[in-house]
Amino acid sequence: NNDFELVKFYEDNNKTGTNFNRNGFESLLEDIRYKKINCIIVKDLSRFGRDYKECSNYIENILPFLNVRFIAINDKFDSYNIKSNDILSMQLKNIVNEVYSKDISKKVSSALKSKRKNGQYLCTLPTYGYLKDTENRGKVIVDKEASQVVKQIFNLRLRYKSYNEILFELEKFNIDAPYKHFYNLGFFKTDKYANIKWNKQSINGILNNDFYIGKLTQGKTIQTISNNYKKIQLPKEEWVVIHNNHIPIIDEDTFYKVQNINEKLKQKYFK
Repeated sequence: NNDFELVKFYEDNNKTGTNFNRNGFESLLEDIRYKKINCIIVKDLSRFGRDYKECSNYIENILPFLNVRFIAINDKFDSYNIKSNDILSMQLKNIVNEVYSKDISKKVSSALKSKRKNGQYLCTLPTYGYLKDTENRGKVIVDKEASQVVKQIFNLRLRYKSYNEILFELEKFNIDAPYKHFYNLGFFKTDKYANIKWNKQSINGILNNDFYIGKLTQGKTIQTISNNYKKIQLPKEEWVVIHNNHIPIIDEDTFYKVQNINEKLKQKYFK
């Protein structure tokens, strides 16, 4: 259409339309303020947003006030050519879009909850010492190489070795840190993981992780489409805990002995 001149594409990948706090949308508003654009064209109303009140306020009040034309192609809506029932139709579609988004969010949450209860491991990256089972991505198998390192770390702690002493032992034998190990296995493509070193936090994380005794704990936080994927901490009683979910690397006796040692030394912070 010769009446239009394309200035810029605005997009917000992996962001929910129920929230207008989006980088692409903020960029759009900034260009409107500086009068770089005077027309917005979207595929349909849901591409602009899925919050009924916000969408209606922008389309009916804010954009007209700023003399910005709004066109939703598939919904046949053009703010410069509004028919008597167009506003009502637009409002109804915005309501439907919001309800649809919330419904999808509930279905996704429900599906994830069901998978957790079935003991499926949902993290993208496996816990160090394990690998994703290629035949069943919801399960893990023991990583023969890394699992020996985990055992070595627990055995050193049983001898009351400090975190610094454990780090020294790992570095002395040139044992790759967890993220470097995953980099070498091809989990990461960026080179920033190629030379990551062991640190006290990674040692602490291993020594306090009951995943190594075959216990799977998931659902500590929840992220939904409707809240723009913000993490919400859940109370402990709502966590999904599955015992004997996978092959343990550390026996329970060893694990809880180490927890007692950690408790005795916690006043010395990461010792």
